[in-house]
Amino acid sequence: MALTDSPEPLADLEGFIDLHQRRWGVDGLFPETPGGAQSRVFFRRMFELFGPSGPLRLAFLTVGGKRIAAGISFETPDSILYYNAGVDPDARDLSPGVVMVEQYIRRALEHGVGRFDFLRGDESYKYEWGAHDEPIQRVLVRRTDLR
Repeated sequence: MALTDSPEPLADLEGFIDLHQRRWGVDGLFPETPGGAQSRVFFRRMFELFGPSGPLRLAFLTVGGKRIAAGISFETPDSILYYNAGVDPDARDLSPGVVMVEQYIRRALEHGVGRFDFLRGDESYKYEWGAHDEPIQRVLVRRTDLR
């Protein structure tokens, strides 16, 4: 098994979307609805804006050349922020989600990264990896001097 960054995330984005939807179905981010279409545009636009060498990464977990999981993360010199994922339900026996998180954490350790963050959400798997809640703040800025 190997977790490998995509050298061309825009070209590989559909592979991520497919794995995400196979795992989540109608509850996923990319159903065949106007909202799903907007999510596709949002993710494509993020990769366009950050570019292939930016902090936004798309990685695939492969076994025998077959992609069984995909993850999107933000990676900086001191943090890996695990943003979203998808897994092949047919590979359930291999625990692709667990293995992929293990590979991300291994990557962090090997590169001396001091922080691995699952970001918001209280999904139980995060706590199984030792996550703890951190407060999230929202700031609203309004511009009053519109011209």
